[in-house]
Amino acid sequence: MPTIMDTRERAMEDKYTHDLSADFKLISKRNRLYGLWIAQNLNLVEHEAESYARALVNFNLKCPGDEAMIEKTRQDLEKKGAKTYSLHQLQKKLSHCMEDAREQM
Repeated sequence: MPTIMDTRERAMEDKYTHDLSADFKLISKRNRLYGLWIAQNLNLVEHEAESYARALVNFNLKCPGDEAMIEKTRQDLEKKGAKTYSLHQLQKKLSHCMEDAREQM
C-alpha cells in the first residue's frame, strides 16, 4: 500500500511530466505561428507555408534555442530577397507569436 509520501511523489512527477508536455506544445505552436509569418514574408503559398512552418518546428528541435531559429529565418528572408528585419524585430515577433500561442492553447 502506497504511503502518503509515495502518493505525493507520484503526483509531483505527474505534474512535472504534464508541465514539460505543455511547454513543448506551447513552444511548437509558437514556432509554427512564427514560421507561418516568415512564410508569408517569403510569399509562399498555403501548402508551402505550412511545410515551411513544420520544417521550422523541426529545425528548432534539432537546433534548440531561439537564436539559431531567428538566424535561420533571417538568412531565409535574405536569400529570397524578401523584406529584411533586424534581430530585435524578429525577436519581438517571436515574443508576439508566444502570446498568440498561449491564447490559442
